[in-house]
Amino acid sequence: MFQIGEYVVYENTGVCRVEKVGPPVGIPVSDKERLYYELSPVRGTGTIFIPVDAGAFMRPIITREEGLALLAKLPQLRAEPCADRDQRTLAEHYHSFFESHDCEDLARLIYSIRSKSEETLSQGKKPGKVDLQYQKRAEELLCEELATALGTTFEEIETAIQDEFEGVPSGDAAQ
Repeated sequence: MFQIGEYVVYENTGVCRVEKVGPPVGIPVSDKERLYYELSPVRGTGTIFIPVDAGAFMRPIITREEGLALLAKLPQLRAEPCADRDQRTLAEHYHSFFESHDCEDLARLIYSIRSKSEETLSQGKKPGKVDLQYQKRAEELLCEELATALGTTFEEIETAIQDEFEGVPSGDAAQ
């Protein structure tokens, strides 16, 4: 069970702080004895109430050491662009990167979409809407978790990641 004050990754909502653990106050529930997590997203507004035993995906955020190791590993990631043009297949492929809830998978997805977008732009075309949507969401989730783990701002992590990805040759990085 997570404790009050801990930061967790909740499904694909992102990083949340555990504010309370106990029966919910102020919301109607049928079982008044059931324990709930009260979660506050670190970015955004609102409160999430989720039963402790709901089976929803939650994990502790990465440690500071894991965050630093991931930032150091970014230049070695290998792009794996999906060339499929079918929007549904493309969305399913991209969604699979989110299912692991793993920061390295998100980084790999960002790098892959950026590589694909660079190639598309070099051909005088615009990157696809699905590509850009998934890239943006992956960047939000990754930057949010790294910023929380490293005790810095979202914007600083966003800039650091952009700098790392810009320094890597497209498609030819060693894994």
